[in-house]
Amino acid sequence: MDKVYIISRYRGVNNRQQEFNVAVARYFAREAIIDNKIPIVPHIYFTQLLDDSDEAERAYGLELGIEALRRCDEFLLVIIDGIISDGMKAEIAEVSRLGLPGRIVSLTKREVTERIRKHLK
Repeated sequence: MDKVYIISRYRGVNNRQQEFNVAVARYFAREAIIDNKIPIVPHIYFTQLLDDSDEAERAYGLELGIEALRRCDEFLLVIIDGIISDGMKAEIAEVSRLGLPGRIVSLTKREVTERIRKHLK
């Protein structure tokens, strides 16, 4: 099975936005599983182990994510409302450097919310 690295936002300006960002990442991870791929989503699980509000731990988590990216077969870049975070920028730069194949999904918050709601039914 191919490993797909999912690039999407994690941080939010408030808890509600961050929870939304996590829901987006989980939705696309599930889609990868349905597509018989192994989703690699470090911003979901490293944040369970490291303190994202501590800049040193955040930097280490981003470094670990880049290392995981190097072991993937492809990427999925998820852009919501045209926003690309600083963490995503580093991942995109590494994808470009590696020449990793992948795809980009660009949606509005409304569109992705509808997809997530359908998934929960």
